[in-house]
Amino acid sequence: MNDGTAAKLGYYLNNEVHVTEGDCRTDGRRELKVRVVMKYDAPATGLPDYVSGPNNNRNGPYELRTNVLAFAPVGGEVTGAQRDGTDMALRFGQDHGRQVGTSTIVMLPGQTTEIVYTVLGPANVGGPGDVPPTLVLTPGVNPWVTAVDDYRTCAGEVG
Repeated sequence: MNDGTAAKLGYYLNNEVHVTEGDCRTDGRRELKVRVVMKYDAPATGLPDYVSGPNNNRNGPYELRTNVLAFAPVGGEVTGAQRDGTDMALRFGQDHGRQVGTSTIVMLPGQTTEIVYTVLGPANVGGPGDVPPTLVLTPGVNPWVTAVDDYRTCAGEVG
């Protein structure tokens, strides 16, 4: 996550992420579901301007604007995302051989939103030399709540 404003409202953001395995594709690659829940509990008034942020044509006061980046594993890809059950657009880039799907999330005080990324794992996983999946998160003021399911090979499965 990356703050998209000059505000200091990240203090009021509480996040959780859950990674679960999805279907196996016919090419033997597994989909992963990465569910990010963001809860923004800032007050709607009463904060100093340097905390609440600028009130300009782009941002209203107390409006949280956060860039959320989902990095695929090496050899994988981010294939799509939904926000609160509706497909959402992603911008794509690369970082050290990993595809990155980026979106800007705008929230007002009291809002909670859920983003579910579909991430495709690399081919030919599940061997004895594989590195188990890990989750790397941007540190914030509040600790993340996390859960990562085991990543099983798709050998012999078709989904």
